[in-house]
Formats: sequence, C-alpha cells, structure tokens
Amino acid sequence: MAFVTENIETTYENLKKDGLDYLVELIGSPDKGLKQTFTVASPNTLLVNEYIHRYGDFTGFFTKENVTLLTKSTEKQ
Repeated sequence: MAFVTENIETTYENLKKDGLDYLVELIGSPDKGLKQTFTVASPNTLLVNEYIHRYGDFTGFFTKENVTLLTKSTEKQ
C-alpha cells in the first residue's frame, strides 16, 4: 500500500517514534525527483507500506539510483 506525503521527513520521523520499523531509511532527494521508504510487513496483514514524496514534475515510481536499494531491502522480510 502506498501513501503520498507532502512532508516525508516529518512523516518518517513521527511514525518511527511511534514504533514503526522500516526496511530502508529514506532514500532519494529533491534533485532526484522523489524520496521514499518502505516499512517492514505488518504482522497482522503482511502488508508493506510505501511512503513517498514526488518533487516537481517527477511522475515515476523509482529512480535509477534507489531501485537497487529498495529491491535489496526486501531481503529483510
């Protein structure tokens, strides 16, 4: 499940303070077009949540630089 957020750093930090665990730290940047992270799977639903912020006119789902890190992070599941 994916959630779009306008302030991903605040969203990330607040959810982390509430005990949410992530597969990967925030990756990406405004100059790359997006910043995103994925949570560990919920023990109740097995869903992995994605939190994402797109900058400017970026419409993609991944950047060349972060797709490897995101894919590797799924090994932690």
